Amino acid sequence: MENPNGETNMENLLSWLVTVHNITRMREETVTVDSAQRKLPNYLRPPVFIVGTHADKPVEDIATMKSQIWKKMSHKGYAKHVVQPFFSIDNTVRSLQKESGFHGKEHNIEQKRNIDDIQELQNKIMKVFDQEPYRKERIPVRWLHFEKNITSNKRGTLMTFKNFKTKS
Repeated sequence: MENPNGETNMENLLSWLVTVHNITRMREETVTVDSAQRKLPNYLRPPVFIVGTHADKPVEDIATMKSQIWKKMSHKGYAKHVVQPFFSIDNTVRSLQKESGFHGKEHNIEQKRNIDDIQELQNKIMKVFDQEPYRKERIPVRWLHFEKNITSNKRGTLMTFKNFKTKS
């Protein structure tokens, strides 16, 4: 990834969190997610999940990096958007359990752990998503068709208004 400003990954992450925090509504609306007799931390909307990739080749110890990230942001207002815990995923491993050929025996311990981490992340996202107020909103099917038509347009090409009207 190009980095024309010479910012570190940490600076990019914190800058992005500041942006998310500043463009959201300023009301302090928090949500508590209940799960099997334990409460997950409160968060400010929109919720943000921090997922570190390339866990197979960390620059330094993953636990140390998570600690450094939390230390840098814990006393900032934007930290309230972050849903704990931070996740680290090895994105070089084909890791979906539903893939053909996954029987557990062929995969080493790290791959199994990565599959578990991904499943934990998916579960956490669904728990938080289920608490969001828009979760049960009804969306007209035509909006979904419209979105599909718009996203099917080739990336980097322009869509004329005529095509836009035809597709919608």
